[in-house]
Amino acid sequence: MSLEERNILDSALKGKKLEDVYIIDAHGHLDLWKSSNADDIICSAEGMLQRMDRIGIDMLCINKWNSPDPGANDDVAAVIRRYPGRFIGFAATYPSFGADWNAKELKRCFDENGFSGIKVHNAYNALAMRDTSDLREFTHAMETIWEFAAERKCPVLCHGYLTPQIARRYPEAVFIYAHAGGVRRVSEDFSDCPNVYLDTAASNLLRGNIEHHIRIVGDGRILYGSDMPFSDPGYRIGQVIASKISDESLRKILGLNMANILGVHTS
Repeated sequence: MSLEERNILDSALKGKKLEDVYIIDAHGHLDLWKSSNADDIICSAEGMLQRMDRIGIDMLCINKWNSPDPGANDDVAAVIRRYPGRFIGFAATYPSFGADWNAKELKRCFDENGFSGIKVHNAYNALAMRDTSDLREFTHAMETIWEFAAERKCPVLCHGYLTPQIARRYPEAVFIYAHAGGVRRVSEDFSDCPNVYLDTAASNLLRGNIEHHIRIVGDGRILYGSDMPFSDPGYRIGQVIASKISDESLRKILGLNMANILGVHTS
């Protein structure tokens, strides 16, 4: 397919809003940081909405990236209540807090606050593990999270921890391997795990990576993710659109695959 035949790429190159493409950003964060160049960083829900509307992003999946903070999910809950249909809540989990805490927190987030996904992150859990000596309890907490995801058949955005063995052990859960766009081997590692999806969020999303993943796992298991506000969603979506793939594959990656996971109607 020649570049001239690709309507989505043509619209993007002309700087047009992608109004005829349903877009779900599968990887975003709330209130990331403040800095001396804060004018250039989207920190608030309102700032992210402005950027989403400029590009044509319909929905953004958010969690609060931080060190262990049991109040983080309340902040996300407030945003999804304030802007229904635009933000999808992913509950931050903390295995170092124990299995009981995580089980109760996930139930609260889903049943009381309308969350749709889970987030696990090895970095901020590692910080807490410095003061946690009971590895068995930590492992039990991780199993509790995986079991909840399998029971609810919901997506888990995984920064670390995920292995093919875990994915095969919990086939009812939907796992999203974060930042897979920058790591070519991920598609090979999880090629036989149909419940594992790869998101494109990565600062090292090199030319040819998306095409490589499609060759290994197909275009139905790749999700657009920007890592907003770590990086600009326009730049990240441009990397995906510039890949040498069909408009049909782009529509799946940009939104239809994630819509299917979340049960979102796109028409």
